[in-house]
Amino acid sequence: MKNIYYAGLLSAVLCLSLSTTALANDDSRIGLRADGVRMSQLETLSSAYLAPVKLMVESATMMPINGAVDAMPLEGESSIGGGLVYGSEIEKLGLQLMYYYFMTTSIALGGDVSFFFPEKTEFIGSSFTQTLITLNVVAHYVFYTSVIMRAYGLAGLNYALFRFKSEGTGFDGSDTSSELGLNIGGGIEYALATGFLFLELKYILSEFDQLVLAIGYRHVLGQ
Repeated sequence: MKNIYYAGLLSAVLCLSLSTTALANDDSRIGLRADGVRMSQLETLSSAYLAPVKLMVESATMMPINGAVDAMPLEGESSIGGGLVYGSEIEKLGLQLMYYYFMTTSIALGGDVSFFFPEKTEFIGSSFTQTLITLNVVAHYVFYTSVIMRAYGLAGLNYALFRFKSEGTGFDGSDTSSELGLNIGGGIEYALATGFLFLELKYILSEFDQLVLAIGYRHVLGQ
C-alpha cells in the first residue's frame, strides 16, 4: 500500500511537469492572438492536461498511509486496549484496560477499568494509604471520520471504589466506600497498522468527581 501511495504521487508530479511544458509550448504558438482567445486556449489545455493529475493526486491521498487500518468505523468492529490514566482530584497516574464493540457504524458500547496507583502518606510513625479503582460502562458516538483519524463523544455510568488504610496510629484498619456516578467527554483516535492510538478526556460526576485524562492503544480484533 505504501509503494502504491508513493507511485501515485510520483506519477502526479511527472504529469504536472509534462503539463507545464505543454502549456508553455501552446502558449508560445498562440502568443500573437488576442488576449481573450489566449486565455480560452489556456483554460482548455489546462483542463485537458491537469484532469488526470488531479485524479491521481486525489486517489493517492485517499490511501491509508503505512498500511494503517481504515479509520472508518465498521459495524461489528471490536477492540481491546490499555494505557495510562491520570485523575485530577486524586492527582495520581494509573493503568487502564478497556473493550469496545461497534453496534452500528457510529455507536460503540463497552467499558474500561482504571486502577490508580496508591497514595501513601507517612506521619509521625504512622502511614495512611489511599487507593481508587473506577469502572466505566460507556457509549461512544463517532461524529467525525477520515482515512486515518476519527473523533467521538462519550457518556455513561461510573462506579468508583475508594479504600483508605491506616497503620501505626492505634486505630489500624481499613475502610472502603463506593459511589455511583456519570461520566461525559470525548476523544480522538489515530489509525496504525493493527489498531488505534487514542487520547481521551472525560469528567466524572459523583462524590469522587474529577477530570480524567487517558492515553493508550486500542487493538482491533478480527480486522
